[in-house]
Amino acid sequence: MPTRCHSSKSCFHAFGGICRAPNFRAPFGMKILIIEDDRVAAKLFGTWLANAGYGVEFATDGPAGLTQIAATRPDAVLLDLLLPGANGWDVLRVLRQNPAFAQTPVVVYTNGFVQSMVDEALGAGASQVLNKATLTSQLLLDAFRAALGFGGAQAA
Repeated sequence: MPTRCHSSKSCFHAFGGICRAPNFRAPFGMKILIIEDDRVAAKLFGTWLANAGYGVEFATDGPAGLTQIAATRPDAVLLDLLLPGANGWDVLRVLRQNPAFAQTPVVVYTNGFVQSMVDEALGAGASQVLNKATLTSQLLLDAFRAALGFGGAQAA
């Protein structure tokens, strides 16, 4: 049986369902770039963010993501660590070395969720690191609320 994320009887987000919690709407015009080579995951995460009011853009690999960040200047980035071209750690390092993007919040996630990967991502400048296998809409939205300074629980 799916679990409820809050008191709404209509909201079940287990197994990738969409949380329609009314408790947070992103400020108008805030954009998040999703850098993810898995189109199904990108679409799912993009839907969760769009339903919370964020504008969502996509890139399918590290080099394309870096190009798009420079061109569109998103407010935050959702970054898979295991990407073709340049991996997520490489993307993070490039962003953090560029003064224009050094403070851009970057929430990273991976299926290979081991402590050494978490430590390396945080050391490279990730705002938060999430486990892709157990990620829910509420965890993702909480992570961006915290990373963008709107409060919310620390995601783990």
